[in-house]
Amino acid sequence: MAYKLLARTLKGLLQIIVTCALVLVVVISANYWFERPIKSFCEKLEVDSPIDGALELAKANNFFVPNYAVESRAVTLIINNHMAPYFRVGCFIEVENGRIVGKKIHSTD
Repeated sequence: MAYKLLARTLKGLLQIIVTCALVLVVVISANYWFERPIKSFCEKLEVDSPIDGALELAKANNFFVPNYAVESRAVTLIINNHMAPYFRVGCFIEVENGRIVGKKIHSTD
């Protein structure tokens, strides 16, 4: 009797561990899947290149691109991977006089 109880308990514990491991794998995989395209986009950008090319590339990749008009002051544009409420990652592009002066990747949630 005690053996059957122990076996059921261990089986239940194993199911919980496997379920938690699968959930962890799904979360990590989803995070990688959402981040990879925007990270690749941001890594392709070159400092001192025109922002127009970067905006066209972002639109071609179906990223969320804000409206932008060339300004002489420094601004930061945030190109989001998508506009859903979770797992958003953005390429923060620092722009001055229509040229890229810096870039960073951050979570935008």
